[in-house]
Parts: sequence; structure tokens; C-alpha cells
Amino acid sequence: MKDSYVLTSADQETVPSVPWLSFLLLTILFFLLGGHDFKFSLVEHFDQSAEVFETQTTEGNPLRRLAAPLLGLFAIVLLYRQGLSNLTISGVRGWILLFYLVFVMFTFFWSIEPALTGRRLLIFIIYWLLALAFANRYWITAVPYFAFISSTIFVFTGVLAELANGTFNPVDSDYRFMGTVHPNIQAISCSIMFISAAVIYHGRSKDKLFFLSFALIALGFLILTKSRTSFVTSLAVVSMLAFMSSQLTLKKIFIISAMICVAGLLGFFAMNVGGEQFSLLSSAVNLGRNEGDINSLNGRLRIWSLSFDYIKERLFIGYGYDSFWTIQHIYTISLRMGFGIISAHNAYIESILGIGLIGTTAYVTFAAISLKKAFIFFKRSGNIGYAFHVLLLVYFFIQGLTESNFTMLSYGVFFLLVGFANIAFIPADKEESPDIRWLGK
Repeated sequence: MKDSYVLTSADQETVPSVPWLSFLLLTILFFLLGGHDFKFSLVEHFDQSAEVFETQTTEGNPLRRLAAPLLGLFAIVLLYRQGLSNLTISGVRGWILLFYLVFVMFTFFWSIEPALTGRRLLIFIIYWLLALAFANRYWITAVPYFAFISSTIFVFTGVLAELANGTFNPVDSDYRFMGTVHPNIQAISCSIMFISAAVIYHGRSKDKLFFLSFALIALGFLILTKSRTSFVTSLAVVSMLAFMSSQLTLKKIFIISAMICVAGLLGFFAMNVGGEQFSLLSSAVNLGRNEGDINSLNGRLRIWSLSFDYIKERLFIGYGYDSFWTIQHIYTISLRMGFGIISAHNAYIESILGIGLIGTTAYVTFAAISLKKAFIFFKRSGNIGYAFHVLLLVYFFIQGLTESNFTMLSYGVFFLLVGFANIAFIPADKEESPDIRWLGK
């Protein structure tokens, strides 16, 4: 079981006992698993062709092959050291998540590409084992701290890489901060750094200036990525912190947030069709990116339309977990789109393609329940781990409308999985304790 702790006033002010070695090792392994490249910013065109995607699908990534088993080993060691005695299935929500996990595993038997599905499922098992081990070993308070530490390392590693390559040029109108990965992926790291720093700042009475400074730094780099979806969504979810600390219910917070989003979308549309008088303001809203980039929504609509043609053939069970994008599908859809593509650019469509309507419904249903439970636990205990889970889940919920990250395994989604494991498999009475900022040994 997790160590018990007798609360005193001094406990509330202590600096957390951070398991630095564990966090550093996990950060390195996630860096390798994410396919980061120190020379990435030297690539003139980072939008890859269909041929490159085909090669990646066939051959895989050697760094992923190295990092994945090490993450699995790390998870097994954590589970072995901590034991499984304090794990349980927490009511209906636990059974829904368990059903989702089992259903995903069974997609192997009707996959159109069993070998590919098998490799994807191996990663799936490793991620969920690690999430369960992390939740079992550390209090949920550890999650925002680990997210802050690892994302800060990712972002500043990207800065150093660009400085070394001579590509760090934020005054250039065409510049997008990418560091070691595609700007849209780097934007997620910046968003996680921003959200986690804001949450920790909100929950601490000491070192507030430190975390506020890093939150602002993260926001600055997020702007430099020129990823509009991540930028707007990050601002929206961080602003939710003020509402979460008030007496407003979750329903009212969602209504207010929805009204803000609708107003923002209407203003965004007006500034992009409103003529020259809005040109300066429009440029600011678009983070300095080419006005023509706004038309990329049309490209997404075409992708979604093509995806629905395939969804109708296997609506309920899908094509196999994360296995729709076979060489044949990549080639066919890329040919029809006129450029290389390996993603539906919508998390919900992506999920239905892989695990069908049954698996997607189970996943989204559990995520919604998890959001509500985390909000309730935060209101009861003030534990910033639950606040971080709520904000990050809303972030990926919204981002999932135009990107595929929410339902695909990645560094950022790992933090969601840890929260899910806490909600589904950790007894609530052990996690609703006040935020004592204890992170384990």
C-alpha cells in the first residue's frame, strides 16, 4: 500500500519529495519513443510524403523498438515492488474501462493487418501497464509534477537543438518552433508545460513566482509553434481553473466555457472573412501563419468524408486497433487527397476506424465519467492531481475535433491514462485525501 501520512500544517508547505531518477528515466524513454530528432529543424519540408509514411509503417522505428520494452520493464518493476493489494475495480466506471481494454485486445482477431495490430497492441499493453503501475505507486498529485518536469525538458531540449542547428529564428515571419518534432507535436509539449505549471501554481503557497514564470515561458513557446488549436485550447482550459475553484457546478462551467468557445469561433470566422479592416487582427489570431492555412479545414473535411466511406464497411468493430492506416490505405487516400496522409485528423473518427463504434463509445463514455469524477474529487479534496486531469482531459477532448492525439497513444496521452487508472482502479478513499504533495520514494 502507499505510505500513510499524518497531516500537519508544515506538510502543506513542504517541497515534494520528487523521485527524480524515475521521472528522468521515464522522460528519456518517452523522448525516444516519440521519435524525436535533434536535426529535425533542418528539414525544409516537415510534411512527409506518402512514400515516407509507407516506409515507417513497414519498417517501424528502431528507437521505439528500444524504448518500448524498457518502459514495459519499468512498469513491471514498479508493479512488483508496490504489489497489487491496493488495486480494485471501482464500480461501473471500472468495469467500463475494463470492457474497453478487453475489446481493444480482441480487435486482433478481426484485424485486416494482424501483424500491424499485434505491434500496436504491444505498445498499448505497455502504456496501460505503465499507467497502472504509476497510479499504483504514486499519489495522483505526482502527475502534474512529472508532466511539468518532463515537458519542460522536452521544450528546452527543442530550443537547444534549434540553437545548435542555427534554426532558432523567432523574428522570421515563417518561423515555427519545432525543436525535435513537428510543430504541432511540440505544441502539445508546450501545452502540457503551460497547463501543469498553471495547476501547480494554483495549488501552492510557496514558489508561486517560479511556476508562474515557467507557465508564461511555455505560453511564449506555444505561440511560436503557431499551432492555433493547441494555443486556443490551452488558454481555455487554464482559464477553467478560476471556475473550478468557485462554487459553480461542472455543468455551469461547461456552459460558460461553451459560450466562450462559440464566441471565439464566431470572432475567428469574422476576422477571416471580414476584409482588410480585420487583416492585422486576423494575423494576430492566426499566430502569424499564412492566411491560406485557414483553408486547411477544407482538407480535413475531405479526409473525414473519405474516412466515412471506410467506416461504413466496419462501423461497429473497426479495422483493428490503430491499424487502419495500412500501406494500401495510405497510398489510396493520399492519392485521392493529393498529398501524403496517415491520420484522419479527428480523434473520434480515428478511433472508430480502429476499434469501431463499440470500442469508441466505451472509451468516450469512460472519459466523460472520469472527467466528472475527477472534478468531484478535486472539489472534495483540493488535490491538484485531479485538477490537472480535468484540464488535460478537456484539452484533448477539444483538440480531438481536429487532431487524432486524444485516442492514440503518445507522451501527452500517458498522463490521461494515469488519471484513468486512478479513477477506475484506485479506491477513492485513498485518493481523496488533501493534497499533501507526497510523490513516493
